[in-house]
Amino acid sequence: MTHAVRVIDLPQYDIDSAAIDKRLRAFLTDLRERRLLLAWFSELRKREQMFAPGPALPFEWEDFRRLRSKARMRRFGSLPDRDHLRIKRRAEALAERRRKANGLDHLKEPEREQLKPLLGEVPAAVMPTEHRADEIAAVLHEEMPWMAPATEAAWHALRRSARLSEPVRVGPLVLTGPPGVGKTAWARRLAGQLAVASTVIDASQGLASFSLTGTEKGWATAQPGRPLGTMIADRIANPVVIVDEICKASSPVSSSGASAAFLPALLGLLEPESAQDWHCPYFKVKVDMRHLSWVMLANTLRTVPEPVLSRARVLPIPDVTLEQLQGFARVRGRAMALPDPAVDAIVEAVGQAADRLPRRLSLRDINRMLERAEELAALPILH
Repeated sequence: MTHAVRVIDLPQYDIDSAAIDKRLRAFLTDLRERRLLLAWFSELRKREQMFAPGPALPFEWEDFRRLRSKARMRRFGSLPDRDHLRIKRRAEALAERRRKANGLDHLKEPEREQLKPLLGEVPAAVMPTEHRADEIAAVLHEEMPWMAPATEAAWHALRRSARLSEPVRVGPLVLTGPPGVGKTAWARRLAGQLAVASTVIDASQGLASFSLTGTEKGWATAQPGRPLGTMIADRIANPVVIVDEICKASSPVSSSGASAAFLPALLGLLEPESAQDWHCPYFKVKVDMRHLSWVMLANTLRTVPEPVLSRARVLPIPDVTLEQLQGFARVRGRAMALPDPAVDAIVEAVGQAADRLPRRLSLRDINRMLERAEELAALPILH
């Protein structure tokens, strides 16, 4: 279920000079036709009064030509050429003024075309009923029960969307826990259950701030940020944005000394008030980004900036147990339509590996096993 929202609030002017010219000509033609008919009937009334009680003088062609000239019409339903030229110039001037007033005049045609999916009304996912919110939470919990703190937070957000008929907005959340427990997988599954697009930004990368907000035209690789790019590509106002490694966020400095700080860019998007009037550095237009769902992931809270923690709900995620890993293998194996013997073999292998490997098993190991089993199941049978 979706509702329509406006994310770029620009005046929607008609800037087609040909269409404006057509409307102006039609208006002026209709106006002068009315004046000509009124003048004709007025002249008839005068003649009837002048020659009463006898018959009035009949209308001659010259009389009609005189009235038509007075109404400035070449013939009934047609304007003189000079009026056509004047209207054309006026339509072109009006279209140019509207083009400059619609907030996109600074963009080239390819960029305006790129931004077109977000102009006007844009779909936003809305939870249809609280029952549907319960179903999504149940699915997430069945697959990944150790992610219960995150699932519960999302569940309340989904029920709120259903009660208020508002766009779904989960978070901002900070999920902190050991690597490989499925924090990213859970966020992707949430987006999948909501049927909305998602994007992942690795905050540890040197250009993470550019991935988040985009770059201005002065940079060699100028482009919009991933959240906005996802909104454009999928024409959705509230995708799920996953910020990985928030505990390792960095701020690179260009050769000219310009800083690309990740933290200020992120904070401006997390605050609903500032996100509502967020200014895109690439398109240089204001975009309403307050409907996005934010799920930030960290292995430790020690290096997560305090301003981020103060703006988000921090949810510790416990390490996954052996029984939970085996349960995940069963649930995901069935969802992937793997044969029962293959799923049983993976579950048994997980139990044996836990005793033999010198390191802890993670969800990544289970996913690799499942993917390998899926590849083997797809191989042709050799005779």
